[in-house]
Amino acid sequence: MLATHGYLNFPVPLILPVSPLVSNYLNHLEMEDPITNIRKEINSLTKALPRSALRRKCTIDEKLRVSLQTCPLKANEIKLEGLLPQLHNKEGRKGSMLNGLLFILNQLLATSSNGTSIGFMDFNDAYHLYCGFFTGVPPDKDTFRDSLLHPEHGLAVFIATLTPEKR
Repeated sequence: MLATHGYLNFPVPLILPVSPLVSNYLNHLEMEDPITNIRKEINSLTKALPRSALRRKCTIDEKLRVSLQTCPLKANEIKLEGLLPQLHNKEGRKGSMLNGLLFILNQLLATSSNGTSIGFMDFNDAYHLYCGFFTGVPPDKDTFRDSLLHPEHGLAVFIATLTPEKR
């Protein structure tokens, strides 16, 4: 699936959309579906929840994190665009964050010339695209990751770190 990254000697974090295919694959492995369990707990999350608690809830294991966003990936655009008019200063950091996330979402939903969905993106590439929406000092990668996985304004994605196979 991601063989194009097989030549790298270091872990490659990728952003992948949450899809029924992935959930079915986890079920096929006879694992308890962590996405369903996490989403069941989302109702208990509040804005006052510390960042460390949000990070713990997103982490399935050291190489896999899942978004706390409950809406489907294709509905994310409507949700994020709905948050923009609520901002007093659309040019501020929150506006930049929402516009950056919308841009990344559009990249994840992009289709190739033959109509198939691309559906994944290198985390570092996504981070650099996201930073382009900020004036001044951009957020660090951890803040970007937190924004991607946030229950209110995040994207319905996985962040998976792929490690090269030893031959």
